[in-house]
Amino acid sequence: MSDEDQGLWAYVLRDVLPLPGKRAKPVLDAGDHTPARAASPVPAPPQSEVAPASAPTPAPPPRMDLSPGSGLDRRNANRLRKGQMVIEGRLDLHGLRQAEAQTRLTQFLLSAHAAGKRCVLVITGKGNSKMTAAMDDGLPGWMRNEPGVLRQNLPLWLRQDPLRAIVLEMSAATPRDGGSGAFYILLRRERG
Repeated sequence: MSDEDQGLWAYVLRDVLPLPGKRAKPVLDAGDHTPARAASPVPAPPQSEVAPASAPTPAPPPRMDLSPGSGLDRRNANRLRKGQMVIEGRLDLHGLRQAEAQTRLTQFLLSAHAAGKRCVLVITGKGNSKMTAAMDDGLPGWMRNEPGVLRQNLPLWLRQDPLRAIVLEMSAATPRDGGSGAFYILLRRERG
């Protein structure tokens, strides 16, 4: 081993303790099989004040649990998740800007709730994931590859007033109803 390798190995082993009842074996030089001299530890790389630029991390999938402990029993939660509830209304938000999509969603859900509907399907789309980073260079902002802005914002919108008072639960749709680009939304029953 070179002096540099020995120094690096000594640095790696600096905090290692032998197992109880065992002795530490000396580090041997590959050439002469004699214990190598203790090299000075390799200093840690200097910490820079500016963090290195890294690729943006992908957005996590939207959380589905809107109201933990919402009172939805396990049987109905499973039926919703498996797409076994009757869908009483559909809203497609494809191609809409965020503000317009939020307005339509609010109107649709308030109307469905007032009509006594229980389970509806909201289609957000999956986003424009087919574009590559190389393809979106120089494109205007509205054409750039963004990972499903409507899909990401849907859970946030459902947690805001006035929707949080009427939405009981949501779940990603099964593939036959749109998969990860669509969501089942279970509305609370009208009390009174």
